[in-house]
Amino acid sequence: MPIFVDVDEAPVSVGTGFLMHTGRDHVLVTAAHVLDGLKSGTSYYFYATPTTKRTIAGEALIAKLPATGKRVDDVIDVAVVILSGDEFELPPFPLVGKNSMPIGFVAAHATPRAEKRSTSLGFPSSRGKVDRIVKDVRSSAYAYLSAAASADVHARLGLDEVGHIVLPFAKRSVVTLDGAAFNFPKLSRVSGSPLWELRTPAEGGRRVVGVMIEHRHRHNVVVAADIGFVLRFLADHYRLQAASR
Repeated sequence: MPIFVDVDEAPVSVGTGFLMHTGRDHVLVTAAHVLDGLKSGTSYYFYATPTTKRTIAGEALIAKLPATGKRVDDVIDVAVVILSGDEFELPPFPLVGKNSMPIGFVAAHATPRAEKRSTSLGFPSSRGKVDRIVKDVRSSAYAYLSAAASADVHARLGLDEVGHIVLPFAKRSVVTLDGAAFNFPKLSRVSGSPLWELRTPAEGGRRVVGVMIEHRHRHNVVVAADIGFVLRFLADHYRLQAASR
């Protein structure tokens, strides 16, 4: 789902996220840089109905900044918010067709990566339409399908394929499912999208293996952090909760 902030009282897209149920809590997963403004009091939200803004509130588990202090240098860059609120404020949100994915639909550290078919689904800001008169927004979802890069490509980019998934991305070389040429939208604001590995039914079906965090223009690739980082943040949180009782 698209994540927004208000600018001049109108919604502005800042990223993408997805809902997951841990077995205990409903959580929102996205990229850390999408929610970095939480520390300074920025209010983020998504739409729980076509007209209802649901503030992203709760315990935020956000990747620490690297030694440089700059998020741009962060290769983990994931965030999880354990959503707080009354029952009606939590998923499902049927009027917008949103519900939490069971945690059993994730697969951490699904190596080797090479040639595995993957797809991400996000909401590019370039395809969003904001009506500032009525303070309304319409977001369009786009899916990108690709085979993951080899271990050698990961290594050349300084990434370990256990912790990351690299996908080639040439926006002018994309084709539709029908084979027609298609100029893919700019990837602005798709950070935080889930990356699905398209497994066959015999392999258990599709699984979320990563969170999209970066577009490296110079190398014509997009990068996802492994979903294992999200699971680790949650495991650490629940362990600390148990120890404090």
